[in-house]
Amino acid sequence: MPKWIKITVCTALSLIFCFMTFGYAALTTDLNIGGAVSVEVPYGLFITNIEPKSSSNVDHQSVDHLDYTTTVDALIDRRNSGAGTVTYKITVLNNTDLTYSYRNIYYQLDLKDYNGNGTYESGFGFNKKTYQYINNTGSSSRRIGVETNFPNGTMVAPHDSLEFEVTYTIGTGMDAATDWRTLINFQFGINVDGEDEAIAIVEEKFLNILNTDSTYNQLVDVLDNKFTGAEWTSNYIGNVVGSSSADSVAVNTLFAGQLQITVGDEEMDATVLIKHENLDGNKNTGDDYTAVNGNQSFSGYGCEMTLYLTVDPLDRAKQWVPVYAVVFTCDRDANGNIVGDWYRIGDTYEGEADVVTYDGNTGTGSFVTDHWKSKYMTYKVIDGYNYTVDGVNYSLGAYSYGVGYEVSIKSIVTGTEANATNTMQTLLNHAKAIIDNKDYAGTGIVEVEEAYAATERYYTVDANGNPVVDAEMTRAQLIPAIKRLYTAVDKALLQMEALSNERNG
Repeated sequence: MPKWIKITVCTALSLIFCFMTFGYAALTTDLNIGGAVSVEVPYGLFITNIEPKSSSNVDHQSVDHLDYTTTVDALIDRRNSGAGTVTYKITVLNNTDLTYSYRNIYYQLDLKDYNGNGTYESGFGFNKKTYQYINNTGSSSRRIGVETNFPNGTMVAPHDSLEFEVTYTIGTGMDAATDWRTLINFQFGINVDGEDEAIAIVEEKFLNILNTDSTYNQLVDVLDNKFTGAEWTSNYIGNVVGSSSADSVAVNTLFAGQLQITVGDEEMDATVLIKHENLDGNKNTGDDYTAVNGNQSFSGYGCEMTLYLTVDPLDRAKQWVPVYAVVFTCDRDANGNIVGDWYRIGDTYEGEADVVTYDGNTGTGSFVTDHWKSKYMTYKVIDGYNYTVDGVNYSLGAYSYGVGYEVSIKSIVTGTEANATNTMQTLLNHAKAIIDNKDYAGTGIVEVEEAYAATERYYTVDANGNPVVDAEMTRAQLIPAIKRLYTAVDKALLQMEALSNERNG
């Protein structure tokens, strides 16, 4: 991958437009335009069509949706005295394997570019209403109200569409013959059975963002915008709930609604902070870019991406709240180019962080990544197995490891452990034995071969052709390899033992 060079800082509005125009992550479908151009369709929920249905006392109206979002840009002109209304029919498509439901009307952007001041208040229930104040008078006549109506439900099944109606009402105190422009996000969120499932979905989405060129480039661009000219150490961005900052807009747009979560009847929002730093101390893992500010240029080598996330409301000043931390990295060649995909190292670690305002000041609304500390936890990696094939025993004990209280994520990721090395070594030995045994073709050997090849970064081969785990590998680096190898080897040995018993009576 070429180094990232940051020369200019985009304005918030142009950055927002960039994010909303070029799409998101997990691209699943191609559309052909004019038989020549192929356009990637995002994995997410977004508006596909808007049609005017009716209007009253509105001279003209135009409406459009920002590409691959649920954000509507409407221009409405009240004809004369009296309230003006216009109703649109909106169609959204759920291009995922998840179920979404309507949450609310959500404003993120500062409306200074949309007819002046903007403050909002929201209602509740299936027909959720919100009012956009055009000035600070608080007068009910000087506002634009927006009301949603769902005649056919609020749930959107996987790979299905939903139609609903939206009515804009221009108050009588609004100037007539004036174009009133509004920018509104009709917020949908994923439906899950529990918090653990929600956390897993957010992690999967983030990994997909990292492994899709367009979204990865967008993410790094926003991270680079945080560069202040000081010597490079690390940057982070987040989506603090309710914030109108460019960071929040960018992150929420990248995650395409998957940070809004409904568990049963409880609606919650996931707050995430994405931190970019050389966490494992290894310049050969993670990405590499150069930040430029004027005549200064600073490089960050081997930068991991750490995803910190919580579903806590973060409304308790100076209190510690539950925050998960998970680290992603990638491999690079001698020229600094990324080789293969980004992947998770270690596990999803439970911890705590203190509540502050977004940029670390005293207050509420966000949390501090540098203050994150682990909970005392035991993490089970594998259950172990015991098989006998043609008189040869293959056994491996269960492997778990503990993380102490108030350990930093850096210490967790950089720690080595003999049990992890020994478990990996046993799995490699068994995998090689399975691959070399030609008497059991078709019993999961292909999966073992693929897993064995995928973990080659963790071992060398000695003069006899046997794998030897690199003793410098950290526990966090080995954990994903152990899990993948274990799944493949356990499956193959189970089938081999059954076939062996059948052959030997």
